[in-house]
Amino acid sequence: MEVRRGMDEKERQQILERRAENQKMALRIEQGARYFECVKVFGTDGKEHEVRVYALSDDEFGAAFEEAGVDPRDIGNKEKLVQNLKFLRIIARAATGDANITANILANESGKIMMKAFELSRLMPAKVESFREGNIQP
Repeated sequence: MEVRRGMDEKERQQILERRAENQKMALRIEQGARYFECVKVFGTDGKEHEVRVYALSDDEFGAAFEEAGVDPRDIGNKEKLVQNLKFLRIIARAATGDANITANILANESGKIMMKAFELSRLMPAKVESFREGNIQP
């Protein structure tokens, strides 16, 4: 809709308000405003910590799979344990935005972060269940 001459003031104001809201939304999208939820993980200090886990984009997931050398069908494959663990660490760092997160949390805590990232990103392959609650051991 466009603002035209001859419109009543109320209609004109509604259009301008919608336009302003659309511009704000576009700016949030461009700036990368991201949805997150918190997850509690145990740190190497033995204490429980709350970390923000962000939804990841398709590009971010693709990059993580490529960097780890894991095919999405290999998630949970015990013969690909090393690549799966590498994938967990990559996802944990990407989903928290903290490059050092994996150095500061216990080993299986990356799995919690990955599961939340998958949930927030609406990505839930069937085999990912094998990572639930630290079930990543051969």
